[in-house]
Amino acid sequence: STPYYDDGESNIEFAARLDAAIIPPFYNNSAGQISSSPGNAAAFVTDQGLFFPGANLRIKPGFGAQIYNFTTGLNYTILVTGAAGQEQIGIDAGNPN
Repeated sequence: STPYYDDGESNIEFAARLDAAIIPPFYNNSAGQISSSPGNAAAFVTDQGLFFPGANLRIKPGFGAQIYNFTTGLNYTILVTGAAGQEQIGIDAGNPN
């Protein structure tokens, strides 16, 4: 019943990612991890939301599903707009957080 911390990324892996100019994660990857059956990180659960590594999708409380645009650097919230019976999918103007 002793809690433990498991980052899942060695210092060498972290340094290689930075040296290769790969964008570091936009979330705290030391938080709760959801793993696939082979043990790979499939998602991270943080106080800020649910994040999917390698994807541009997150689910954030108060916003819902958001898509990240690497060009603009903004997260766009998926919205349903239109009158009843004429609903359409839309996105908002973007959120930098």
